[in-house]
Amino acid sequence: MTLTTFRVVFFGTLLLVSLPVAASADSIDITYAAVQADETKTVISANAIIELNSTIERGLKSGVPLEFVVDVKIIQPSRWWFDKTLVSAQRRYSLTYYELTRHYRVSVIDEDITVNFRSLLTALEYMGDIAGIQIDDNSNTSDHPPAEHWRSMADAQGAIRVFLDTASLPLPLRPQLLVSDSWRLHSEEYRWAIN
Repeated sequence: MTLTTFRVVFFGTLLLVSLPVAASADSIDITYAAVQADETKTVISANAIIELNSTIERGLKSGVPLEFVVDVKIIQPSRWWFDKTLVSAQRRYSLTYYELTRHYRVSVIDEDITVNFRSLLTALEYMGDIAGIQIDDNSNTSDHPPAEHWRSMADAQGAIRVFLDTASLPLPLRPQLLVSDSWRLHSEEYRWAIN
């Protein structure tokens, strides 16, 4: 066996052994979503069940902060082309674990809301209880019609998805994203009729 062959076999085996195995309990399931509207504003509320796999949970307990994104939009479906997005909004959550005090902190980024929890389950339930994402768009352009217009459209649909933002993970973890799906966590897009 030559030195080059030995290096290829050695580093290939090392790479395969070091890859984490993802557990089966890693999903985000959206169970409910609705739009509440009055004359001044329109908000979306939803419920999502978030479950972390063992790799993400180990990373969180080791000090890796996790950012989750809730992406909501009102769309006009199209048969022949891409769906038209009428208005959209996002809410970002940060989940961190503090070993010294043994608590989890959920922060709603850009809204200056921070809540502490003693268990991971209650922190995930808090993030999954999505309430009050305002989606009104006051701009009146050809791309984004006013709220009165899309509220009265018969075929308008709401769409929501929740995912772990892998771009916000620390740099040393990012190469692992190329070879493993253990850090990828997202929901399917959940759609419902507005009217």
